[in-house]
Amino acid sequence: MDPNFPRDLAISPSTEDGSFAASTTSSAFGADAQTTAIQRYGIAGRVWEAAYILLRYFHELDSSVLEPPFHLPAEPMTVVELGAGMGVTGFMLAERLLALGRQEDRIILTDLPEVCDLLQENLRLQESLRSADVIVTPLAWGNAQHAKDVLDEIVKDGRAITHIVCSDLVYFPELLAPLLRSLLELTSSSPSPLITISYKIRSLAKETAFWNAFGLWFTFEPVFVRGEAGWTRFGEDADASPGPPSIAARFNSPTLASSSTLPTAMAPISLRSTRYPELELRTATLDDVAAVREVFGNPANTEYDPVVSNPAKFTVERVEGMIQRWEKSQQEEKPGAVSIVVVVDGAVQGVGGMGHIATDKETGKRTGDAGVMLNAVARKKGYGAEAMRLTTDYAFDVMKLDKVTATMLAKNEPMVNLMKKMGWKGRLIPAEEGEWGEEWMFTMMPEEWAEMRKAGTA
Repeated sequence: MDPNFPRDLAISPSTEDGSFAASTTSSAFGADAQTTAIQRYGIAGRVWEAAYILLRYFHELDSSVLEPPFHLPAEPMTVVELGAGMGVTGFMLAERLLALGRQEDRIILTDLPEVCDLLQENLRLQESLRSADVIVTPLAWGNAQHAKDVLDEIVKDGRAITHIVCSDLVYFPELLAPLLRSLLELTSSSPSPLITISYKIRSLAKETAFWNAFGLWFTFEPVFVRGEAGWTRFGEDADASPGPPSIAARFNSPTLASSSTLPTAMAPISLRSTRYPELELRTATLDDVAAVREVFGNPANTEYDPVVSNPAKFTVERVEGMIQRWEKSQQEEKPGAVSIVVVVDGAVQGVGGMGHIATDKETGKRTGDAGVMLNAVARKKGYGAEAMRLTTDYAFDVMKLDKVTATMLAKNEPMVNLMKKMGWKGRLIPAEEGEWGEEWMFTMMPEEWAEMRKAGTA
């Protein structure tokens, strides 16, 4: 199925919200242009509302009212936009940079090969960008050759990716794994590129798995704006209009961790098992790099991980960056993830914790998604179940979370059987609804866990 023409597609042009007011490119993205483009290119022919939020973000460059602002480095930027569609975000960023006298900046717009015709056509209409360095090139998510071609062209010119832009790309569950693979490919060889993502939350349950996996590789922080009522998430003021993004988020690359630390920090984690005295779950340190690399780098361990397509890419530098992000996350008052190592008899034999902790926007309730990955030598000894018990105890007793989930591929039978044996309630998610295909999601509430512990069945 063509991802740009899903079944029962019925979309209409979006209405600009003033973001184009100071732009000379606006006519190319108006209702008439979108109507024609939608007929020919489907979803890619519409300007989605998250783009308007990004344009506002880029307009307030180095602004004191945004935290963090979109900072312009002294050196030339190389910006890659994924899923560029009509090209409005990239074109208007290029126009903004030209107005600031930054002719050396390069904007690379990517999308499916068949959508590149739309991008090229719209680029020809942008008279204000005649002197800009704007390139259109194909990049289908998950296509390693496309990503390599993009990187090769950049390196050939003596450049490196400095920024990646994603506007409303988190939607179809089946496309999220390929999207993450492309992000990993593009950031694997570039020094500290910054990823800026704006998207509309459509189904947090379906999107959680993506952010769970994303958090293994990237640190991230929301963008806040200062107004009369104080600091709020940037983009929340758009919630009154139809279908706006509820968050504009800025993400750091695998080798850069710059999330701001909140005043109250969590103490380093050390969870000891009374059932297995040799077992400990603790905060990882840089001394664990070799052991953690061995865990992730073993294909037998990542067989059921939909994101890790190439375990060989877990280089020393990448694992060091991961551990530094884990440590930094645990310094936050309300961390977005808690990743820990599983230690048996003093040796690291796995990783676990909660790869993503989400906060419901309306209720403020927090849900952590737990999991564990063990080396073969540590399996079938009860350590996996005990690691999940210790993690759940920590989630409810220390972090005061409102719910803990455990999500996995349906074909991951060992983990599915483990959760059922532990007494967790689960449901099978059909392939068309799951983040990575057919999945199991198990759920535990604090009152249920308390009853199980009281009965001795936890």
